[in-house]
Amino acid sequence: MILGLLMLFGYCFMMWLIFFKLRLAKFGIPQAVIGVFVGVHLLIIFLIGLRFMTPLATEAKVIQHTIQLTPRLPQPTLLMAVLVEPNVPVRKQSSQVSISAYCALGLVSAVLLRQNSAVTHCL
Repeated sequence: MILGLLMLFGYCFMMWLIFFKLRLAKFGIPQAVIGVFVGVHLLIIFLIGLRFMTPLATEAKVIQHTIQLTPRLPQPTLLMAVLVEPNVPVRKQSSQVSISAYCALGLVSAVLLRQNSAVTHCL
């Protein structure tokens, strides 16, 4: 990866030196096409290197601990309120949420009954 970076910077330096600083050759359309072609292929080295080198790590570290807001319950529940203020540290043992233990099917049927009764009252 470092070798590819050195090659890319060396290539850019040589292009600048030959065509612009020392003016050893005229910079025209054919030279620009060839220069871009070679430069793009040097950039592909980084894509190939990133594909193989990115997941390489000798040890993993936990950056930030997260707190589970809703506990795992055996039945579907409804989250009523989150009892955490913005920008205030949360203690591990404090109550952070208010949950209603209504069964999801009962809640859906209650909502449907309310909608049906609202429709009958409107008619």
